[in-house]
Amino acid sequence: MVLINSSSDTAASHATSISQGGAQLLGVGKATKDSDTTLKGNQSAGDAIDLDETQSNEIATAINSFITIINGMASEFESTDTRLSSMLLLDRNGSDFLSQNGAALPPNPTFSPNPSLFR
Repeated sequence: MVLINSSSDTAASHATSISQGGAQLLGVGKATKDSDTTLKGNQSAGDAIDLDETQSNEIATAINSFITIINGMASEFESTDTRLSSMLLLDRNGSDFLSQNGAALPPNPTFSPNPSLFR
């Protein structure tokens, strides 16, 4: 039989790797604008530098949000594992919880979906 089990340690490890990738992205030095030289492409280059900084900050924010989601999902999976394992244990009469309750899971009082993720 294969063991199916969630692991917050594994989720944390992946979240850390993703976070390190984001830190490397932000660790790239910011380009310096040349305001002294009046070459034809200076304004376009300056605009591109500003856009690059804005986009890297947006990516870092998205990465941090994703890490929060990973950790939240890991926590929810562990909670579900705990509930399922207790439900699958036999009661004193030898019948299991699922057969008595139509295989329905009881509601999880700690779960709260984030509506902003479903736009």
